[in-house]
Amino acid sequence: PLDQVPSTSGAASADGDSAPRSICDETVTQLHGYLPGQGDTRLFYWFFESRNDPRSSPTVIYLHGGPGGSSLYTAVSGNGGPCIVDDDGKSTSINKFLALSHFFASRPHYNTRVFLAGQSYAGRYIPPLATKLMENRSFVRLEGILLGNPTIAPEIEWCHHPRMLLIEGIISAEEYARVNAEAKDCVRLVHECKLLRETLDPSTQETYQDTCDRARRKLFTELLGPAIRAGRHTSNLDKEYVPSEDDPVVKKVRCTKLMAAKTTDEQVESFMNSETVQRFLEVDSVWQHRSWDVYYKFACDIPRSYHHFLPDLLHSGLRVLVYAGDRDLICNWVGNLASVMALPWKGGSTLRRSAPAVYR
Repeated sequence: PLDQVPSTSGAASADGDSAPRSICDETVTQLHGYLPGQGDTRLFYWFFESRNDPRSSPTVIYLHGGPGGSSLYTAVSGNGGPCIVDDDGKSTSINKFLALSHFFASRPHYNTRVFLAGQSYAGRYIPPLATKLMENRSFVRLEGILLGNPTIAPEIEWCHHPRMLLIEGIISAEEYARVNAEAKDCVRLVHECKLLRETLDPSTQETYQDTCDRARRKLFTELLGPAIRAGRHTSNLDKEYVPSEDDPVVKKVRCTKLMAAKTTDEQVESFMNSETVQRFLEVDSVWQHRSWDVYYKFACDIPRSYHHFLPDLLHSGLRVLVYAGDRDLICNWVGNLASVMALPWKGGSTLRRSAPAVYR
């Protein structure tokens, strides 16, 4: 890797103090730096060695959602990463309760080499990336992919937002019919967006962008809007919605309930931009949880489906795990279940006939 920096480097700062030898998890070897991408692009990475038997443990490459979201957020926000930023935004505690660790500990035969993992919008990154690795016979020994509350097939998943709103008591049975009609219209725009993309030329570029963006806007205003207007966080319904000033959702949906308390986002942002962390990682740029500039550049990608990548990956023998928490609305478990059941692959009929089992 390019610019690989071990955690024991201890670089000096401008005031002569040495950078800390380790942060986040002092019990393991860490590496960080930049990997070269296409052209002059570079990808920052932060590697944590396994706490137990690192020589035989799998390597998990984790990608965050978005579009425009930073994967470093997951490393320190308590959502599966090695540490959790404390309330003061200045220190961390080791995250000892990792769901995936428990999963593989009880199933050692799945404990193989390399896995691609991610959540939310990473459902768009991981399937095509895994396909490329499998097609090119990459030196990366990819054994499986893990998709948490992923958005893979909007034409299927977005149909189920009204049901999720009803289940959570955010809308009434009377309101359900109206929201369900909006969902059908939203999916109609998704299909129009797909058709325009398949026949795209300079004369249809503007129509394509407008149609795809209308689908995206309707998702937020009509399908997620009832939760936002009720002050519910679309990624965690147990939290209140706290918009930032540049949040595009705020410009489209009138919120009636906001919370002024410091959020996890602010705590993580404070930690990542602290002098201690910046010196340790040897960076001098301002870290952001998300970039709205990147988000808008991917606006036409939001209604796009990546569902078609999964059957070939399954047929190739790649292990695929789709898992979902029940507090996410924007990428909810109801839609995830429907998109998995709709996959056209050789094991599909068996899966659809199988009875649900309680996971312990």
